[in-house]
Amino acid sequence: MINNIRISIICVCFIGAIHPIFSQASWDIQYNSISELDDTFKGKSILLDFKSNENDTIINVLNIKKKPMTGHNRTRHLLLSSYDEVELFILDRDVIFVENWKIYDDMASLNSQTYLNKSNKNEFIKDVYLVKIVGDTICLKGNLYTSKKDFTPIEFEVDKSKVKGFLTRM
Repeated sequence: MINNIRISIICVCFIGAIHPIFSQASWDIQYNSISELDDTFKGKSILLDFKSNENDTIINVLNIKKKPMTGHNRTRHLLLSSYDEVELFILDRDVIFVENWKIYDDMASLNSQTYLNKSNKNEFIKDVYLVKIVGDTICLKGNLYTSKKDFTPIEFEVDKSKVKGFLTRM
């Protein structure tokens, strides 16, 4: 009888210890208005959300974790469902990149978000960090991937007028 109780306690402890290993849900991102971007983010991982047109703006920090189309809060659906484009000068050439958001109801990670080369889907930018802000110019570093493992470190600039907001780690 005592052995059965010990075995039961050990099993419960074991299952309790390994349960987090199998959990899927993970959120580490926060959405901010471009007006929030300042030097406190220097050296930190960020990803810019580009405007779809010149009137595409937001004012406040928004909760993108809420499910889209639920009640009155459709934040994630409205902000990140479109795939906005931006032309960037990368490695001595102008390239059009498209936002590639991977944000789900139960998971979103800053490491999963990328910018895809519009004309070459095998090429994408990821691992982006803020270097500095000079006037209306945002200076960034990142990696230009040509496959999942092969990348070239790059630096590029974006005019603030092209940016609606940005993603950061929570």
